[in-house]
Amino acid sequence: MQFATITIIVEILFYLVLCAGVVVQLRKAYHWHDRLQAPIVILNIFFILFVMIPTFRAVVFNPNSGGLSEVPTLVPLIHGALGTIAQLLAIYCLLAGFKILPRKIGTLRYWMWATFVAWTATVMFGVGVYLIYYVNNSSASSAAVIGPDGEVISEHAETIIEEVPATAETPAEGEAVVDEHAEQAVVVPPAEGEAPTGEVVPTDELIAEHAEAPVDIEPPATEPAAVPTEELIAEVDETVVDEHGEVVVEVPAPGGSGAMIDDGDTEMDDLISEHAEMVIQVEEPQFTGQMGFVAWRQLTPANAGPGPRYEHAMEYSPANNQIYLFGGRDGSRIYNDIWALDIDTLTWRQLAVNSPTAPPARFSTVMIVDQNAENFYIATGHTQGNQNLGDVWRLNLSTETWEDLTATAGPGPVARYGGPGGNFGDNLVLTHGFGDTRYDDTWRFNTTTDQWENITPPGQVPLKRCLFAATAAAGTSLIIHGGCAAPFGDCFLDDTWILDMPSNTWRQVASDVKPVGRQYHTIVPAISSQGLVKVILFGGQDASRTARNDTWILDVDSGAWTLVDPQGAPSARYNHAAVWIPGYGMVIYGGRNDNGPLGELWLGDL
Repeated sequence: MQFATITIIVEILFYLVLCAGVVVQLRKAYHWHDRLQAPIVILNIFFILFVMIPTFRAVVFNPNSGGLSEVPTLVPLIHGALGTIAQLLAIYCLLAGFKILPRKIGTLRYWMWATFVAWTATVMFGVGVYLIYYVNNSSASSAAVIGPDGEVISEHAETIIEEVPATAETPAEGEAVVDEHAEQAVVVPPAEGEAPTGEVVPTDELIAEHAEAPVDIEPPATEPAAVPTEELIAEVDETVVDEHGEVVVEVPAPGGSGAMIDDGDTEMDDLISEHAEMVIQVEEPQFTGQMGFVAWRQLTPANAGPGPRYEHAMEYSPANNQIYLFGGRDGSRIYNDIWALDIDTLTWRQLAVNSPTAPPARFSTVMIVDQNAENFYIATGHTQGNQNLGDVWRLNLSTETWEDLTATAGPGPVARYGGPGGNFGDNLVLTHGFGDTRYDDTWRFNTTTDQWENITPPGQVPLKRCLFAATAAAGTSLIIHGGCAAPFGDCFLDDTWILDMPSNTWRQVASDVKPVGRQYHTIVPAISSQGLVKVILFGGQDASRTARNDTWILDVDSGAWTLVDPQGAPSARYNHAAVWIPGYGMVIYGGRNDNGPLGELWLGDL
């Protein structure tokens, strides 16, 4: 009887936490959902040990003592079959989620619901078995026990897990009976850093244990160790796969250059936020005053431009002193328009409005402008219908006509987005990003041959990730920072890596003091008066899903990050775009915050 009580407690706890995970997922509280993964996995292990194994032992061996042996063989057989179906479905979904097994995102969602239904049937059947064979007085083993005082003592005391205190008046026999039904402690292995308590944890408390508990970290901040993939896979529950379900967005077909395409409730940002880690509140260093960043100021263009948007691409051309902006979205539409901002006059002009063809509208794309401002290139991105793009297009800036180079460009990167890059010798370079999974490869589109080239360096490469910041520095280095690596590692990474193009090798920048982990931010290169390469970082979204407006400068040679505090900083934002203009400063445009998309133009003066 004791063992039967333990099994029913394990079943109920496991199911309640699983339900809590489903509820928070449906409410899109993905950071809560991630906190529930560990207890779900732990309770699933207990389910196997205390429910599945004894069930099959009862079927095969029909032992005469303890557990489920009091139940007819057919009953545990049915229970075991239901549990097996649920486990197999869960294993399939988990393996399919990691693409170890083939899957389609759209149909995988229905497999996930089938798994949940199977778990529901398993637990409900188990509860029914417990009530019928262990609680019902008609059961042969459910006879009432009469205490010495003549009071009937039920052999099946409340299973609300309330321990019945023994009193001086309680006869010894009564104590033995009541104690049999006292709280059955289920020891759940504690999360890392927590002391084991050995106490039964009700569902609400269990959820609370995985809330976003602030963790104060004294500087210098250090980079967390990467989680090995094998260990991460072991921690991921089958329900994580459904977070990457297909997002179907109804959008009218593009109508040529400048067409505005409705993406409905596109959820690209939610697909990644679902992997948010625990909130880490970092005590950041104070302004040192050593880097010479003076102030931010808002610029007012002479005419109307692209309007509020985010996840657009932006590049500066020193050949004609213009900033080029392409695509992006505003929450209801996706764009494929291209604009040029003349820095001398601060006037916007839309380009290619009469081009006979145009690339599909998109956001989170990679773009470059060649050094003579003759051609403009874009590659990859994300568009309506949750479609990842792997194409490459060229805009002739003299004729303002688009040309699709995809068909003759040879094998290229897998369709993706969220992986920025840069301009190296007038060649478009992109790295990492995500589509069906996260990537860590690096590609170059050679604009001389119009061919893709896989230039993934041998040896160590940065963790697979997306939604990071990247910039080309001095034409020789691609620098990346932060982003989201889930499920291969943390979201809101705080690491910095440099790809040295001449040697084609990655190296990590080690810095005790550095910006808090984030995604959707920007970095731009700057050259100091002494010729030292600097990288300026602004904004982004941190692990609490809070927009930021802090400014940091990285000395690439020393690897040291410095927090600066220029006056008049723009409001906190993420998903903005930024460029560096020599002798002028850092220019940012657009982005979004809790109030929606932004259409402001800002300059960070040096």
